[in-house]
Amino acid sequence: APQWSVADAESLAGEVQTALAGEGRKHFLENMYGDKPARWRSKLSGSKRLRFITNALTRIRYVDADGALDLAESGPPGTQPKKLVPWFESPGRRSLDEAIVFGHWATLQLEQGVDAAHRVFHVDTGCVWGGRLTALRLDDQKYFSVPGWSGHL
Repeated sequence: APQWSVADAESLAGEVQTALAGEGRKHFLENMYGDKPARWRSKLSGSKRLRFITNALTRIRYVDADGALDLAESGPPGTQPKKLVPWFESPGRRSLDEAIVFGHWATLQLEQGVDAAHRVFHVDTGCVWGGRLTALRLDDQKYFSVPGWSGHL
C-alpha cells in the first residue's frame, strides 16, 4: 500500500503469515476474500486488517488519490478511470526509496516498461496465459524469459 514503507510491508506480511500458521487459519481463510476495507488504517483489526494486508500484497494494481485500493480495475495503465493511478505512481508512496520486484499484473506487460523513477521491476509477463516466464537478475536488473506454457503436454 502506498502508505507503507518496505519495513511496514514486511511486518504486516508477518501478521498474515502468523494467521496462516496458527490455529485461527480456518477463520482467516473464511474471511480473507473481499474488496473492503479499501483504505489502510493502522487501527484496523481482526479479519478486516488481515484482508486489507492480503489484498495490498497480492491484488493491488490501482489506487486513488488518497491511496485507497481499487481492486476492480486490472487492465494496463491507460485503461483505468482517470481518478486512479498504478500503485507505484501514487504520490507520496513511502516505499519509493526501495527497489521493489513485483508480479501478479500480467496485463501491465514488461514491454510497456515502467519509469525508472518509480524503482519497481515488473516480472509478470503472462506465463499462464501463453506469455513468457520472466525472471530478473537483481545484481544488474537484467531480465530473462522463456516461453510459457502452451497448454500442450
